[in-house]
Amino acid sequence: MAGLPERHVLPKGFMKIRYYGFLSPRNKKKIIPLLRSLIAPGVELPEKLEETTSEMFLRLTGSQINCCPKCKIGTMIDIGDLSEEWEDTS
Repeated sequence: MAGLPERHVLPKGFMKIRYYGFLSPRNKKKIIPLLRSLIAPGVELPEKLEETTSEMFLRLTGSQINCCPKCKIGTMIDIGDLSEEWEDTS
């Protein structure tokens, strides 16, 4: 609307609507396949792969995610989380 300032913070009591129409969570599962069939009829979608993060990393990059970055021979293993030891206890 002309003359009104653009607001980046909504007034108290208003709720921001992020998605509506075909992107609304309620409609996504029904509408997205319909839109795909209307835009490109006959195109087959690739199957969704069930793979772990390390399998996907290997497929996309050709290298192991847990391979030692220095020697490229050894395998790194997870032995703990440092964030637990470095938490502020004061």
